[in-house]
Amino acid sequence: MSYWLDNPYIKSNSKYFNFHDFFQKKQNIVYAGNSITSQKNGYCRKFHEELCQITRNQHENVTLGLGAIGSLGLASFWNLLIESKTPNVVFIETACADISGITPKDDIAPSLKYLISETRKLGASVIFLYMPREDKFLEQRRQIISIYESIARQFDVPSIDLEFTKKSHWDKCLYDGVHTTEFGARLLGKKLAECFSQKRIQARDTIETYDVQSEEN
Repeated sequence: MSYWLDNPYIKSNSKYFNFHDFFQKKQNIVYAGNSITSQKNGYCRKFHEELCQITRNQHENVTLGLGAIGSLGLASFWNLLIESKTPNVVFIETACADISGITPKDDIAPSLKYLISETRKLGASVIFLYMPREDKFLEQRRQIISIYESIARQFDVPSIDLEFTKKSHWDKCLYDGVHTTEFGARLLGKKLAECFSQKRIQARDTIETYDVQSEEN
């Protein structure tokens, strides 16, 4: 079931993770992913700024962004990368690279299982994050996300999907179909942060549309 909060939708596979209450305490957050996660002035920085403002906490953050590395690549270096980081929560954003074929499909599920297992050994929660990708891999995106979601359901992992529902939004938010424009970073960062500002998540059967125009005003 898809769980909605404003325009992004959360698939709240976790029965125990309370998005709102979790961030009412100062947390050590690790953002692990691809070049869009490490992008200067990208969504990640904007998201963290908005999250701190919305939750009224100056959360610590570490960005582990590696260009063109998918779930298998991240899993291969995970223990080295996460060593001494002591996270409370880890956002994993590797689907974008996996969509382009960086990781063989048969290796995605085992890689995600490893990342979840090793992260939980540290006492940290895991959240899957799916960023928009509106290029030649659009159809592939749905296939790869389905693999991620099967693992998310199996291992009780929340996920957030930021797929756009209107083609007109792409040029405004993504300058190459993958990386965010300044406007896109601000919009996605804001929408992500809003996911953690509500106590209750309402279930909906249909996906509503982004009103990008209203965000510009």
